[in-house]
Amino acid sequence: MAHWERIARLFLAERTEPLENALQRLSAAEVTGFVVAQCGPGGRSGASAKILTSGLRSLLRYLHLAGRVPIALAQAVPRAAGWRLSSLPRALEAEQVQRLLSSCDRSTVVGRRDLAILLLLARLGLRACEVARLCLDDIDIREDRPGGAQSPSSAPASRSATVLPAAGWGGLAAGASARGRARVRRP
Repeated sequence: MAHWERIARLFLAERTEPLENALQRLSAAEVTGFVVAQCGPGGRSGASAKILTSGLRSLLRYLHLAGRVPIALAQAVPRAAGWRLSSLPRALEAEQVQRLLSSCDRSTVVGRRDLAILLLLARLGLRACEVARLCLDDIDIREDRPGGAQSPSSAPASRSATVLPAAGWGGLAAGASARGRARVRRP
């Protein structure tokens, strides 16, 4: 309720004096203009904009029922955009992915490991947690593809059996185990 009181004060403060006359002349354009000014570019976040529009609709319904505003203007309040998952990061462009893959030094064990991780993320679409759970047993060296004896439990079979011809999984796996630090088998 405290949010709605602040919204009511903010909206009513912009009306001209005397307030009673301003409310009698209130138009849909003024209501929309207020929302656009408050929520436009550089304005409120999606959640804050939803609170503002919800509070303003409530205020306008009350003012209409109380006889202060002659016409119902609650429907004049535009809906705040708040698309689900809109805050997810955008995918990288193919050129950016290629530059990232090219930046791995394939002559070092760490570079080959980094390349293997990036290939799993970029080409198979595995999530970071899925890549972190992988063991060398998960890579089928004979078939030169991920998805050996045991694939990650959360990765769908179609993802884990995808062949990446340019990846050289066998070589990458051999390089990763050369230092003796890689988990070869699941605990």
